[in-house]
Amino acid sequence: MYSNINIHQSMRHWALAIEQPGNRAPMEQPTRPIPTVPAPARARVTFSRTDPTDVGQRQIYVRLDDAPAHTLLAGGSCAEDVEPGVHRLRANNTLFWKRVMFAVAPGEQVEFVLINRAGAVAMGLLALLGVAPLSLVIERRTPSAAQTRLLAAEKRDEATRP
Repeated sequence: MYSNINIHQSMRHWALAIEQPGNRAPMEQPTRPIPTVPAPARARVTFSRTDPTDVGQRQIYVRLDDAPAHTLLAGGSCAEDVEPGVHRLRANNTLFWKRVMFAVAPGEQVEFVLINRAGAVAMGLLALLGVAPLSLVIERRTPSAAQTRLLAAEKRDEATRP
């Protein structure tokens, strides 16, 4: 068994070793750099409700694979980083349910615009009663040429970093 004297002497030994500059603690090992394995490039998927044809009524629930659902209100957006490969997007506005299968490459950015649209009759009902059947539309949009150039420059910068 350990006695109080042994514990006290051990603590004193550590304290003396730490106080003296250049000394290492008795059991400290020299540190070596840990080799790092680069993480595989991930992709980013963005969901937004910024289309001007969206009527701005009713929320849209978006779910990617088995991740938790996001609630999008008019003008809102959210993004998720995902592994490259095939994914399933599920969205609903509590009346219409849509599923989209899509694939993303490493480092790719994909944007899905979700739109609640109303036809002529539905727009009349919406104006008169405040409720109407709104269809759900999902559009995949690609980044603009300027965004593509910016992403390519960022990838080059990341590749040249030590």
